[in-house]
This record gives sequence, C-alpha cells and structure tokens, in this order.
Amino acid sequence: MRALFLCGFRRPERPHGSRLEWNSGFIAVSDPFYTECDTRVRTLLAERGDDGHVPRHTLFFFYDGDCEALAAAATAAGYEARPSACGPTFSAGVVLETTTAVDDETFERLSEQMQAWAEEFGCTYDGWECQLVNQ
Repeated sequence: MRALFLCGFRRPERPHGSRLEWNSGFIAVSDPFYTECDTRVRTLLAERGDDGHVPRHTLFFFYDGDCEALAAAATAAGYEARPSACGPTFSAGVVLETTTAVDDETFERLSEQMQAWAEEFGCTYDGWECQLVNQ
C-alpha cells in the first residue's frame, strides 16, 4: 500500500519580535506547535504499520519571505529545491525534497532545521509530507 500523508499546518502568528528559542549550544529548540503536528503525522504512519525508519521521499513546504535564499541554503545542504505554486495568499513559495527516514530521532533534527530556515529567511514553514512505507 502506498499513500501520502500531508502535515499541512500553519503556525498561529507569533507576537511581534518573538523568535525561536536557542539553547546554549546554539541549536534550535523545536517549537512545541511543530513538534505536536509532526508527532500526529508520525502517529498516523505508525498506526498503518510504518515506524518511519525506512528512508522515503519527503517534501517540506515554505511560503513568503526570501524563498530564493532558503532554496540556495537547502540546496547547499543537499536538498532539492523547486518553486511552489502560490495562490493569492502567498507571494512566493519553495518546496524542498529529500529522501530520509521520518522516525522520531531523525525527524526531530529535520524539523528543527526547517524551523530554523523559516526563521532565518522570514518564511512560513507550512508542513511536510512523505510516502507511507509498510514494512
């Protein structure tokens, strides 16, 4: 069985001037909102027999901000990047693609990176999707 799960979420607006918290090692600490959304999707995968350990095609969605600079940074980090179709709601968009596991440990690191890029480039991180892999 093959299916895609989309974790399409828009984080409620942060108060003006608020930013991601950083720990003493200068590593982004995940925003609890994204952690909860990521956990929901991984739970749905697990309920369908997918523990997330098998690498699979995964997409990450960003809108607004400096999408070109985000795409350049992501490409330098090994992701494929392509422009995203934007409706009247967004001025620009980019989709990042990679093949990765989506288990808890691996995905926490990926989610932190996506949140950090969104913050750095002033973009809205709008979620991710991946293939369901039954083992």
